[in-house]
Amino acid sequence: MKRWLALLCLLAQSVLADVQVNALFEGSAYLTVNGKQKLLRQGQSFQGVKLLQANPDLSLIHISEPTRP
Repeated sequence: MKRWLALLCLLAQSVLADVQVNALFEGSAYLTVNGKQKLLRQGQSFQGVKLLQANPDLSLIHISEPTRP
């Protein structure tokens, strides 16, 4: 259930990055971003994915658009 709640945040922008939620904690989330695993704390970014908020039930992330040359 927790993963589904977190994934709902991703649906609208899922084409910009491949993001999977592996585990949720208070203030952090363990994510797989484009095949690479990373523990992010609130406010941290990795490969264009920024963790805005996290708790054991859900996470809120922002996915940046890729820069174009």
